[in-house]
Amino acid sequence: KPDVRAFEFADDSLWSDRIFMLNAVQDDGTFLKRASAELAEDREVVLAAVHQNWRALEFASRELRGDREILFASVQQGGWEPMMYATPEARDSLRADKEVILA
Repeated sequence: KPDVRAFEFADDSLWSDRIFMLNAVQDDGTFLKRASAELAEDREVVLAAVHQNWRALEFASRELRGDREILFASVQQGGWEPMMYATPEARDSLRADKEVILA
């Protein structure tokens, strides 16, 4: 397993590589901030990132900040605080979602 600090020195081109990003966000979810726009829209990459650190939600695409599964994973880690990064529509709909509220 690579030293997480090594990712800080990675060439910019690597942040567009899906396999590289999956490895990076599993070590530190906030590395999602370095992802290409395409990978910030990749559901698997974003889900891996928020499972590691809910704060990665801030760097997800708008569409994925409205995804119930991604938001649920974030809420399980960070309580209701991650909802500040959710889309307004998702935030409104999840207020009536018992499973999310009880997470």
